[in-house]
Amino acid sequence: MVPAAEFLQDVAADLEGCEVAGFGCDGYKHAEVLDFLDRADVAWTVEARRVGAGRDGGQDVRRFQRLVHNRQLVMEKNLSLSTAISQSTLKRDSNGNPGLDKANSRGRIDVLSAAVIACGMAEPYFDRDEDPGFRMVQVG
Repeated sequence: MVPAAEFLQDVAADLEGCEVAGFGCDGYKHAEVLDFLDRADVAWTVEARRVGAGRDGGQDVRRFQRLVHNRQLVMEKNLSLSTAISQSTLKRDSNGNPGLDKANSRGRIDVLSAAVIACGMAEPYFDRDEDPGFRMVQVG
């Protein structure tokens, strides 16, 4: 297991000189993330999001699907993400909004949850004509 505070310090060091435009986490882990950021002495603003059906979860799942379908999100082969996708299930709320169903998934889907949150936060900037002043980067 990787100590979270040390991991965040390493990420912050890798991003030194860059402005972090967004940092998202699962809403259920918000307090833990704030604690880890505090321990790491990293001052990023955190946006807590849900990946389940409802609130921003349905919107984030749709954004992830749209970016993949439109080939705006292209990644190298990644066994962790491929496995998480294959083991995930979607549920829909009473309005038909999709969300990741962690309770009924057939394995760990944390990597997929992180990707859905990242896409949910970034997709609104993909079709803008002007340069948003940031880019998504892979760290590690």
